[in-house]
Amino acid sequence: MMKVKNIHYAGFYEISNNIMGISIFDGVEIDIGKAKEIGASLTERYGEEPFCILCNRMYRYSYTREALRELGRVENLLGIAVLVHGGVSFGLSQVHKLYQQNVKIFWTQKNAIAWLEEIINANKRIFYPAESRLNNYLSG
Repeated sequence: MMKVKNIHYAGFYEISNNIMGISIFDGVEIDIGKAKEIGASLTERYGEEPFCILCNRMYRYSYTREALRELGRVENLLGIAVLVHGGVSFGLSQVHKLYQQNVKIFWTQKNAIAWLEEIINANKRIFYPAESRLNNYLSG
């Protein structure tokens, strides 16, 4: 993993070309302004490319409803894996499902990344079918 960016309330880590890890720091409340800043940072990094987020819920923090709605509108965001580290973070993570599509909660980073990679690969087959067929033809 490569550290990409730090803002005063979160760290961004690139896990792969299309997966960004985000760790929100302890005690932070993500409001609409912070949500817009996170969305702008992701759009700046990925542009028109589809991507996923691994949200590492190792600290206690919260979101406003408006912030969750805003994050659900980020363009080209295919899925969010929430990595939890205990019962409290598991319970708090359930709120993501109310405001965002394609969210899944995980207890291990390995399983979270595998799920996100499945989403990315499925998306590539949908948007690049001719390229996939060509690769299949050349390899087989």
